[in-house]
Amino acid sequence: FPEYIRNPSGYLRRMHDQYGPVFRGRALWHDSVFLLGAEANQLVMQDREHNFSSRMGWDFTLGKLFPRGLMLRDFDDHRVHRRVMQSAFRKQALEVYFGIMASQINERLERWDGRGEFRFYDAIKRLTLDLAASVFLGIDLEDKAQEVNRAFIDMVAAAITPIRRAIPGLPYHRGLSGRRYLKSFFKSLIAERRQNPTTDLLGQLCSAEGEAGERFDDDEIIDHIIFLMMAAHDTTTSALTSIVYSLGREPAWQSRLREEANSKAGPLTFESLGDLALHEQVFKESLRLYAPVPQLPRRCLRAFEFGGYEIPENSAIVLTPGFVHHMEAH
Repeated sequence: FPEYIRNPSGYLRRMHDQYGPVFRGRALWHDSVFLLGAEANQLVMQDREHNFSSRMGWDFTLGKLFPRGLMLRDFDDHRVHRRVMQSAFRKQALEVYFGIMASQINERLERWDGRGEFRFYDAIKRLTLDLAASVFLGIDLEDKAQEVNRAFIDMVAAAITPIRRAIPGLPYHRGLSGRRYLKSFFKSLIAERRQNPTTDLLGQLCSAEGEAGERFDDDEIIDHIIFLMMAAHDTTTSALTSIVYSLGREPAWQSRLREEANSKAGPLTFESLGDLALHEQVFKESLRLYAPVPQLPRRCLRAFEFGGYEIPENSAIVLTPGFVHHMEAH
């Protein structure tokens, strides 16, 4: 376990070379079965037989910090909640989001221009959080931005800390405090949306109805918004920072992207995003090299067979996309 914490890729490579794509190890404080390779990813992620629980896999690390978020729901329950949220990601909604995001991104780029050296990660994390607030909440965080950002940072740090006790001064306690802050903050916004409906995601969740007329209660909305806000800006921040890091090492690719961008007449539009083929390749290659979520935990509900091994029921399963992306076979 200490080796895995210090050097996860080195540990996985050593174990893979010694035992192959299926082996037992310890990850996320659990004895686990590691399944390595594209075939393993396909088996578990497609989960055609509803055997691999995402909720039970993530519960230990995220259960008290991001409870009942979409990633912590399984099977039919996940499908019902996902169907309600998908309305916020249809093409018409994405076009509206693009307009909101484009104006804010242009304004922020002008503010960054001429600053010389600065920390890109910090700057892009603030920008993506502001964009998430505008798109999903329909608000400008303004003086609340620092507190909201701090709360999310503390919650993510708490998710991976080895000491899982709410002791004042330690990361897990700060993470739980951050969740309480966000819950109070979003609860006040929900009360306002109930009175004055809006078309942003928060407003849609407040008015959404299931097939039988059921509606989300305040706690369900808060759980979805907290998780979505975290996912929207944290992993995007990681991906964009990796892209800038990678381009810093590849001046030739900087030139190729600049040439492609300058070849497009007029301002960038939602429709013209599809014309930026090289940009999309760079984005995908960066995700391959530096996966924002390098491992995925699951727990199997029933015994299953993979790679010639019988995996017992209730086993903790670990997929490692970050490692698989670098396997020579792929």
